[in-house]
This record gives sequence, structure tokens and C-alpha cells, in this order.
Amino acid sequence: MSRVGLSYNLRNLRIIYGYTQEDVSTHLNIERQTYNHYETGKRTPALEIIIELAQFYQVTTDDLICSNAIETIAEDSPDYKTLKGDKQNYMMALSQSEAVLIQNIRVLPLTVRHEILDFVEFKKSLLKKNISK
Repeated sequence: MSRVGLSYNLRNLRIIYGYTQEDVSTHLNIERQTYNHYETGKRTPALEIIIELAQFYQVTTDDLICSNAIETIAEDSPDYKTLKGDKQNYMMALSQSEAVLIQNIRVLPLTVRHEILDFVEFKKSLLKKNISK
């Protein structure tokens, strides 16, 4: 297990969700300093804590542990604008607001998710009509 990847991902996920270390440590029923040590790589959480964190953030344990799997990029950064032209990597780099949107959608029932996707397709079709005029 990559302690660096885990600590990096824990910090990024906490920031994406807008939580404090106190929020996460309270959820885990551990001291804030213990959680801080997970984020700084000074300690490695027990397997039970890793599983709980993966469930808390709605990611797989693989994504949580793998080196730098969770990453966000500022929407106004040149890197983000460059990625838009690179379809394969563009799908892997999310802005913070996109990451939050996806996390919020993941907790919804499947039928609601499909309704949201239908709405997005509808809005895209309207935009295409306006562009072609």
C-alpha cells in the first residue's frame, strides 16, 4: 500500500467534500490528531478504517489507496483548458465542483440518476440548436 497515495487521496477527498479533519475524525470516532497523521502519512489506518473511509467518500478502497488516484484541477487553470481537447485524460481530471457533482449524483437512486442524464442530454441538444442558428 502506498502511504503517500493514501494520505494524498484522503486530503483531496476531504477538501473536495468540504470537510474539516475534525468532521472526518468525528465520523470515524477517532481523535483529530490521529486522522491528521493519516493525511500526513505519519500513520497508516487499520483496514477497518480504510474501508470506512472508502464508504464515507463513496470510492473504492483501490481508488483510496492507489497513488494519487483522486485528483482535482482548477477549472480556470491552463491545464484544465488543455485537457478539454484530450478526451481520454479530460475524463480523468475533474474540477472540484465537478467532483462534488459526481459524488452527489452517486448517492441518488438509479432512476433519479437516469433522469439527470436525460436532462443533461436534453440541455445539450438545446445548446446545439442554438449554436447552429
